[in-house]
Amino acid sequence: MPIWAGKLIVSFDRYSTSIERSLNQTFDRVFSKIVDLQQVQETILSKVAHLESKLSLMTSSSSEQQKLLYSTMVKIRADSQKIDDKIRTTAWVGINEKHDENSTRMFDREIVKKVVYTSGCDDFIRVFDDGRISFFRHQVGSSGLPSCSYEEWATKPYTAIRPLLCKKGLHHGGARVRSESAQASG
Repeated sequence: MPIWAGKLIVSFDRYSTSIERSLNQTFDRVFSKIVDLQQVQETILSKVAHLESKLSLMTSSSSEQQKLLYSTMVKIRADSQKIDDKIRTTAWVGINEKHDENSTRMFDREIVKKVVYTSGCDDFIRVFDDGRISFFRHQVGSSGLPSCSYEEWATKPYTAIRPLLCKKGLHHGGARVRSESAQASG
């Protein structure tokens, strides 16, 4: 055999051995990753099976939760008008009446105006300026008095009103000003 052929064979043998070693290492890494993937897959499948068993146990309690949710929704629907009225109303308790009805009405309007302008809410101010905010006093013994007392604003007429007034839903409502005598009876 010629010398050049021997060198070619030796070179080819080294090259093929190098490729074989590289391929073996690569396949070993791929196969180890496949084994890792199979283990992860088995873990996922066992967790899914565990969740399925938990869900089958929960189906009986979910019907109870659905009944509770349904009854709550029925109650909310039934009370929706009452809730809408409360959202659109602000009640003040403890503001004294003036010496005559006209003075009292003007005083009440000024109080409502100050609160509206103090709120800084442009929509609220526009609604007030358009005359779409009503205010009135319930007279003692009037059927319009609520059955519960409004204690939130019993201290001062302006306390904690500002953050309340700029909420959506209050812009188109009314402000109710109640007299002290109405507070005592309500």
